Amino acid sequence: QRLGAKDFRPPYLAPNTTGDVVLRGVNYASSGSGILNDTGLIWGGRISLDEQISNFEETKARIVSIIGRRETKRLLKHQSLFIVVTGSNDFFLGKEMISDGSFLSSKFESQLRKLYYLEARKIIVTNIPRFGCTPFERDKNPNAKGCIASFNEDISSYNKRLKRLLMDLTANLTASTFVYADIHAMLKDILQNDRSYGFENSDDACCHKVGVHGGLLPCFSLSKICSNRTKYVFWDAFHLTETSNVIVASHMMDGGLKFMSPMNIRQLVYSSTVHPDD
Repeated sequence: QRLGAKDFRPPYLAPNTTGDVVLRGVNYASSGSGILNDTGLIWGGRISLDEQISNFEETKARIVSIIGRRETKRLLKHQSLFIVVTGSNDFFLGKEMISDGSFLSSKFESQLRKLYYLEARKIIVTNIPRFGCTPFERDKNPNAKGCIASFNEDISSYNKRLKRLLMDLTANLTASTFVYADIHAMLKDILQNDRSYGFENSDDACCHKVGVHGGLLPCFSLSKICSNRTKYVFWDAFHLTETSNVIVASHMMDGGLKFMSPMNIRQLVYSSTVHPDD
């Protein structure tokens, strides 16, 4: 919306995502999915990142059939943003197996490289947020005071590896810019300055049923809803409220190096350096 979009990009599987519609962008996201193909298996139908990239490859072929190869390359390289939000489910469901982050980041690197070879050049990648501060983790560890520090430390280790990876990709893949969106730091900022942001509750889920912090069950039809969701940081056991997400979006759009490296989304959109391979 802040870039002037009048509506949301249509889902890849929507029946009306056909013809010239794909020239304006497509949403490949799948709830519960992850970097690893098995992530989210317990939740049933979901589309892994590998499959999402394959779906984009199919969309690219459709774009070529509409406007030709030359214009497709120009569209993808100079007029497109690729926003990759993934990894949280992998880490959340299998943190004991991948706590050092090396296996996960290695798999992720190959996927980001494939996006590049499919003509993606401006790629925004979010890191993993502070799961140790969610109502779920707090209720799962009732003896802990505040956020679960050990969990957040494991996540921070992975995030540092991810930031180095994105810097290396930008340095080694010609004409690419991989932007590191530090939503881990953004949530820390929100939690530390909750009152100045206008929040009254930064510990509990607005949509709640069981648990001191309402984090032991997901939001469902029998849940209770807080009287004013705009005053809560967390909507349910895991997710932020829209109010929190608007703050995160603002940081991603116009934030400084504390949150966005090496540039924010607005700067990325208006960067127009021409490279020899173009």
